[in-house]
Amino acid sequence: MNAVARPTSHAYFPAIVCGEHDSPIDALVALCVPRAEALDLVAASWWTGEASCLTATLDGGRTVAVLRTLEGRWAACHAFFGDLSTTPEGAAQRLKKRLKPWRRGYVACLPRRG
Repeated sequence: MNAVARPTSHAYFPAIVCGEHDSPIDALVALCVPRAEALDLVAASWWTGEASCLTATLDGGRTVAVLRTLEGRWAACHAFFGDLSTTPEGAAQRLKKRLKPWRRGYVACLPRRG
């Protein structure tokens, strides 16, 4: 009998906080995303209804994410897509390895497409 692997519906990744902002646009701009691109990204996320986690890849290949916090603010973060995990626990372990004692971080979730 052959087992069929089912793709998980989400991918989790560690994100280290650089700062908090009042809007997702401000958070993206703080991460060096050009303002026009930040506006486009936020507008597109509202259209699809997925506005709690936005990601971008900057020139040079660095990935960043902005995450909505429980307080309603937006955390500007360095995202580590090389450490994707199928479980939040796996991503939390990877975050713990990357996180310095004076920094904060989140385990972020991306829905898988297709």
